[in-house]
Amino acid sequence: MVQTLEQTNKMLLSKERLPVKKPQSSPLTLILVALLVVLAGATVFKAMTPKPVIQTINVVGAGQDILPGTRISYNNLHYVTVPASFDQEGLFAKNNMVVGRIARTFISKGEPLHDTSLLKAGQTLSQELETHERAISLKLDDEALVDHGITGGDKVDVIFTATKEGKKYTKTICQNLPVIFSLPKEAVKSKSLQGHDASRITLAVTPEQAEILSQAEETGRIRLVLRNRLSTVEPKSYGIAEDDLLPAKAHQTQPSLPAAAPAAVPFNSNLQPALPALAVPPPPPLFDLNPVKTMPEVKKAADWVVEVFTGNRRETHEFPRSQ
Repeated sequence: MVQTLEQTNKMLLSKERLPVKKPQSSPLTLILVALLVVLAGATVFKAMTPKPVIQTINVVGAGQDILPGTRISYNNLHYVTVPASFDQEGLFAKNNMVVGRIARTFISKGEPLHDTSLLKAGQTLSQELETHERAISLKLDDEALVDHGITGGDKVDVIFTATKEGKKYTKTICQNLPVIFSLPKEAVKSKSLQGHDASRITLAVTPEQAEILSQAEETGRIRLVLRNRLSTVEPKSYGIAEDDLLPAKAHQTQPSLPAAAPAAVPFNSNLQPALPALAVPPPPPLFDLNPVKTMPEVKKAADWVVEVFTGNRRETHEFPRSQ
């Protein structure tokens, strides 16, 4: 038995071993491995590189949406962190520099307050007006407000449209009016804004213009026209009607044709007239201006009257009284 095992081992060792085939790697695998190594190296390099320090500052900002004409209080404010490169003249570092001032424009929540967006410290709206100016507020629709593209400091013209006797007439009634308060489009989308406030605008006008605008708002429709802030030209306005918009051909009248003469009817003596001939009344009697009154002849009364009956016949005979 022992010999048999030894012989078997010798036989196995004496046999030639077959060569083992090594697996071959594909080019795609090599590329993926190289990419992974590069990405890993970049990640390690980025982690080891020190990040640049961004310097920031704190400025006064709006803690909530602030509408034009609002007097600023501490509840409306909070500090906003901005990059130091954003620092510029007109920003505020402390709340007490802003409290009590009146907002000139709409300031959205989180936006830094700027000196140009507020009235001057200690001043009210009346102090911002010139001595000949008055402030008036109008309630208009979105189209009349140039789709809320008007802001404080702009200048506008006012167009008035009214209807008279079924026809519409339009005329520019005021020009070059300064805008004091107005709400831009971003203010209309604000959730804290009440709907009726979005249609209001405040203008600086003269007393005569205030009367014109008040009457126009009650009797017709008002539309604002935005103009350049540097424009001072006020062209003469003559107004326009519906017919002025039509071409010249629309005002041309067609010549009327002459009326046709009635056809001649041949004379026929046998035809009877449609209407009976009217009798001509006799002329009025002639009046004598100096009439001579004549007494009617009085018949002498008979003395004797004899009636004779013959059957149904009656005869009357008169006989004078004998002398």
